[in-house]
Order: sequence, then C-alpha cells, then structure tokens
Amino acid sequence: RRFLYLTLIHMQVWWVLSSHNQFLLQCLQQFNISGWFTLLPGPVVAATPAKASSSSSSSTTPSSSTPASATSSSSSSTAPTTAATTTSTTPKTSAEEEAETKKILAEDMFQFLITLSRERTLSGMDDTALLRRELIHRLALADYTHSQIIGATQTRLVRLPNFEQVLRQVAHFHTPHKMEQGKFTLREECWAEFDPYFAHYTTQEMQVAEERFQQHKAKGGTKTSVTAPCQPFASLSRLNGILSSRVLHQLIFVILRNHHTYLTNSAASSNNTTAAAATANTARVSSDSLLNHALHLLEQALVTPHAEGSPLDEEDPQILNSPKRSKKVETFHESALELHFPSSYNLLRNATHEVIVSEDGRGRECMITLLLKLSMGQQVTPGQRDAAQRVLKLLGDKDERCKAAINAFWDSVHQNTSRSAQDQDEERKRKARARQQAILQQMKSQQQAFTFDDDEDYEDDETGGPAQTEAQADANKAAESEDGEVLTDTCALCKERGSLLTRPLGHVAFIQASHMLHLGGVPPDSRQAAADDVDTRASRPSTRVHPSNPLAPPQPPAAAPAPVPTPAAGEAAPAPAPAAPQNVTAALFNFFQLLVGTI
Repeated sequence: RRFLYLTLIHMQVWWVLSSHNQFLLQCLQQFNISGWFTLLPGPVVAATPAKASSSSSSSTTPSSSTPASATSSSSSSTAPTTAATTTSTTPKTSAEEEAETKKILAEDMFQFLITLSRERTLSGMDDTALLRRELIHRLALADYTHSQIIGATQTRLVRLPNFEQVLRQVAHFHTPHKMEQGKFTLREECWAEFDPYFAHYTTQEMQVAEERFQQHKAKGGTKTSVTAPCQPFASLSRLNGILSSRVLHQLIFVILRNHHTYLTNSAASSNNTTAAAATANTARVSSDSLLNHALHLLEQALVTPHAEGSPLDEEDPQILNSPKRSKKVETFHESALELHFPSSYNLLRNATHEVIVSEDGRGRECMITLLLKLSMGQQVTPGQRDAAQRVLKLLGDKDERCKAAINAFWDSVHQNTSRSAQDQDEERKRKARARQQAILQQMKSQQQAFTFDDDEDYEDDETGGPAQTEAQADANKAAESEDGEVLTDTCALCKERGSLLTRPLGHVAFIQASHMLHLGGVPPDSRQAAADDVDTRASRPSTRVHPSNPLAPPQPPAAAPAPVPTPAAGEAAPAPAPAAPQNVTAALFNFFQLLVGTI
C-alpha cells in the first residue's frame, strides 16, 4: 500500500503542475488508445421515447425498445467492474481482438482517473478520516468480528487511541447468540459514505461490496450518489478542478454518443440486418462500464467544491489573449480529440454546446441531450438512469443555460407527444370512416343482390306479358298522377324509392283495437246503451295478473258506484245527467260505417 500511495501522490503532483489537458493526452498515449475514441455513424432507426408511449424525431427522443442481451453488463449498479467480453462461436479476427483489448484499456484508464481524482491518503486526509474510511469499506464487504476487523485494518490505524471510538461510530455490535460470535454491522447512515471506487478493493471484493450495497438499497436505504472527495492540502488545491478538462469532456461526449447509438441499433437488430451489423460494430467501442465511469466523472466534477480561482469558470487563456478571435467554422470529425468545444475547462459551457455528429452537418447533439435520452431510455440499467438524472439536476442547478436547454428539450418532447396523439386520433378516425364505407358498400351490394320470387311476373306485366287483372289495373291507374307520371314512394324495407308498377313496396301501418265493428250489428236504438256498456267494461280494472309480470299482486276490483241518495221529503230530486245529443252520435256512427266500408 505504501508504494501505491507514493505512486498516486506523484501522479497527482504531476497533474497539478502540468495542464489538465496535457496530462490527459499523456494518459491516452501511455494506454495506447489515442485514436480509439471515435464517433460512430448515427442510429439506423429513429429512436422512440420511454413512458409513454409516443413517437418523435430521433434528435429529441431516446430508444425505449426492449434491451438486447448483447450488453456487456446487466447490473443496475454503477460499479467500476470491467466489462466481460461476449463469447462467440466463431473465432475472432486480429482486428476484433485488438478492438476488445483497447476497450478494456479504455475502461482501466477511466477507472485510474477516478481513483486519482478521489484519493487523498497523502494529499489531505488525517489518520482519523483514514480509519473511518477503512472501517466503512471493510464492513461493507461483510459483518466482521472484532478480531477480523483488526486483521483486515492497517496496523498503524489499529494502534490509534481512538480506534474503538471510531469503530462504535460506524458499526453496531450484535451480541453473540448460542455458539455464534458477536459481530459488527455497518450502520445505515454510513452507507452514504460508501465508494465503489475504493482503491484497496480487489475485483472480487468490489463485486461483493456492490452486491451488498444493492441489497441495502432494495430495503429502502440510502440512494446511490457520488460524494465529494476530502479537501486537499492548500498546496494541492488544484486537485479540486482536476476533472475540468476539455479533453475529458470530448472523451465523455464520445462515450455517451456511441452508447446511445449502440442501444438504438440493438433495439432494431432483431428484425433488421443492417441494424444488427451496426450493433456489432458499435459494441466494440461501447460498454456499460465505460458509461458508468463517464457518468461518475461528470457527477464528481459537479459535486466537488472548486477552490477560488478554479479553471472551472475560466476561458481558455490562449483564446482570451489572442489579438483576433475569429469564429471557427465547425465541421464533422470522427476523432474525439478533434471535436470542437468552446471552453478548455468550463464543463457547464461545454455541456450545452452542440457538436456535429453526422457527415452531412445536419445532425447536432450536446452532452445534455444525450444525458436526457439516456435517462428516458428503457435499455439502460436503473443505476445508469439514476446517475444521468442526478447529473442533469446538478447541471440545471448550477447554470441557467443548462436549465434552459433541459426545459427546451422537454418542451419539444411534449410537443411531439401531443402531435403524435393528434395524429393517432386522426388515423383512428380515418380507419373508422373506412370501415363505415366498407360496411355501407357491403350493404348496398347485398341490397342489389336481393330479389323477389315474383319479379318475373312484374317484368312480364311491364313488357306486355300476361294480361293484368282489374285490381292491378286499378292500382296502376291510382298510382299515376294527372299528368301521366308514375308516383313513387320509399319502401319501408329496403329504403329505396320505387313504384307499384315495378315491384312491391313495404309500408308501415298503425293498428289499434276498436269496437266500432261491434256496434255496427246493434240496432240504432240500442247503440248508445251498448257503447256505454263497452266503455264501462273497458274502464273497469282487471283482477288478472298481467302475463308480462306474473309476480305482481292482483289488483282489487273497482268499488261499486255509490248509490244515489233518496231525496228527503220536501227536497227536489237531483237533475239527471244530460244525454248525449242524438245527432252527434249518429254522425259519428255514419262516419265510422263509411270508413269500415271503404276498408
């Protein structure tokens, strides 16, 4: 460990004394991956949004299709694990093996940058802080007994006088039960200080600690977030701005763009051979580990408090001191180091700058739009989605231009969503109208195919066939108007206009019960009494149960009419009810008799 600490402090001093951009360029040369970070062609198919559910252009929406199994890691964490190479039945070529090797080297370089920017063992931390960090990350691996903790901790830190006090602050002690030994368990609030990039973790220990942290999060524990490193010594204050480098921003932009392209192509690779070939090509320069490292560096650069005079808010001195600051014409470049960013140090300004990502010059992307697409996509892991959302929140809180760019993106997404909903509504109405027209056309064809059995008889009558009967002749004559034209009517069955001369017509008639025919056989002198008797029986309620409602109770018979009181002596008798005039009754009877005769 002593040699590791000495190597890290030498690297940090070198980084502070030299330019940040120069140090990163030297790292790329040492890892032999200077030309590996290149922009790949855009997605084969347009991306679609996540929630929802609505389509929009590829420049404003991310992919939301089902993730393919070709991703190198399916873990939802942001742990710095190296991406596993995908096994293939066919032997790999030398070019494929070289691309795979360079991808692993790129992951190692980013993990080295994270460790170098966070390590403060010899550059700012005292013994108590070192002991607390050591105990937290050892207890994150498993529950230890007292003797196991002493064996896993540095001897120099165990001999500190406040060792037991710090141990009680970060851990709970569970009393022994039966044959078990008492063990120390990490406190819930101390999980917030857990760092997945702890420098003293081996690869196996890193995976174990990450699994335990995921179990803690599943129980409702502390959410994953990047904590700021310890403040360095005054002489190394520039370590706080170590991640403010244009070269680092260029590399992160290429990683975000290539990973989004890879996810979009993998979503369409199941039914598109072109997208499948593009997915295989993009997988050589994209992995979940690279994306996790890039998101971690972005969040760490934003949460680290920068010292006064930090280059985070400074412009490039060469640009400021130049006598002529002509505007450079931007063109498309595949290499990450050739991408144009306006500031050499300012992350907030570079995050909103749009870079040309297509050869025709039409496609433009900025770091914020790529983060928004990744945060909305369904193919990224939950840990990656949460990390992208935290970075976006930090950018919006620190700079108004970043906040305006985020709001503009959401506005465009909402407009595209509403426009898509309107298009879907119009399409649904159009299909409904088409179905209605098809049904009407089918009904019309069925009506045309419908024929009567005696159509031939009517055709013979029209063409001078058998002689018509007197009744048919009278009907035809009645159907003709005074000027000789044939009167037409609408059939109640087929809703088509026709005439009795061509084919029968269906009519609608209203039938109502009447006792006029019954009164026709009664002598004239007795018709009034018979009519009154029929009316009396008709108005009398029936005691039978209606067949439509057999459960209804029978109605009681109508009460007998009250007897007419006999007038007392000396009182005048009540006047009888006036009888209906005979002439009105006779007129009504003659009218109905004429009507019955006509029928």
